[in-house]
Amino acid sequence: MKKKIDKLLLGILSFMALLSFTLLIDYLLPGEDKEEGILVVGTKIAAGTRGGARATSYTLSTPSSSSFYVNEFDYFKADEGDSILLNVSPIYGEVNSYQLIDKMKNSNSPPTRFLTSLLLPLIIIGLCVAAYFVKETPQLIWAGLLVSIITIIIFFA
Repeated sequence: MKKKIDKLLLGILSFMALLSFTLLIDYLLPGEDKEEGILVVGTKIAAGTRGGARATSYTLSTPSSSSFYVNEFDYFKADEGDSILLNVSPIYGEVNSYQLIDKMKNSNSPPTRFLTSLLLPLIIIGLCVAAYFVKETPQLIWAGLLVSIITIIIFFA
């Protein structure tokens, strides 16, 4: 029975590794540049913590993309109707980088893009390889599943 569970977990982790590999390829392939107007400049305020602090996220929305996160400095530069140059990934259509035309000299990446599309997928793939070669430690499989779930929640939220 234990071997069936381990094989099932390894199968799920392999699927997550494949998904992570597509996220990695999507991040590394060159994206398509699009110039668009900003429709909505918005903020999202998360519920307060025990210490009373609140987390604020800044977003921009364009006609072809759903809203994407920007850093605070760029948020206060942006106005509705401004032109923005987006670099959109080829597989999932995520914003790789953005540049406010006439207001920014360099392009920036959304804050979570590096984490969800490069760092976490590399960790998942590394855990999958380690779990394959070190079969006696199911903790690697559980760790890989946990990181996979976190990646999916952050990427697709």
